[in-house]
Amino acid sequence: MSIEQTVKTEVKNQFGKNDGAIFNSINKQVRRAMIQQVMHETRNNKSAAARALGISRASMRTYIMQLFTESEIKQMGVES
Repeated sequence: MSIEQTVKTEVKNQFGKNDGAIFNSINKQVRRAMIQQVMHETRNNKSAAARALGISRASMRTYIMQLFTESEIKQMGVES
């Protein structure tokens, strides 16, 4: 399924239930999925993952701290 189709489906699922927060909800899901996949591809190398995403290492760390649970963060090797 394409990203566009996934977003369309998610908007339909949330429409009327999560009005006013749909953008933030889907944005968070997309960022989380991207970071998970890039961290997997780089074997949890935060610097390489940040470079691949075109963001700073500090921004990468901030996103990780915002989007993942403490146990997920430990699995990634990121200090909380």
